[in-house]
Amino acid sequence: MKKFVPVLLLAIAAPALAQQSHDPVADFMGRFDTNKDGKVTLEEFEAPQQEAIKQQFRYMDKNGDGNLDDDELQALGQMSRPRTQ
Repeated sequence: MKKFVPVLLLAIAAPALAQQSHDPVADFMGRFDTNKDGKVTLEEFEAPQQEAIKQQFRYMDKNGDGNLDDDELQALGQMSRPRTQ
C-alpha cells in the first residue's frame, strides 16, 4: 500500500505538470496554423490582428455606417482624456 500512494500521487499530478511545460513552437502553431497543414502562411499570421482591427473599428464606428466621422473621433478623444474634478 505504501508504494501505491506515491504512484497514485504521480498519476494525479502528471497532467498538471505536463501543462506547466509549454512548447512555444507548438503554442505558436496551434494559434496560427488554422488549417493544420504544419505551416503558417502570411494570411494565417495576419488573421488575428485583422480581426482585432475590425473589432476596434466597429467599436469606434458608433453609428455603424462603415465610416469614422468627426463626431465619432471627437467622442473617442473625449473618452481618452483624463477627467478633472
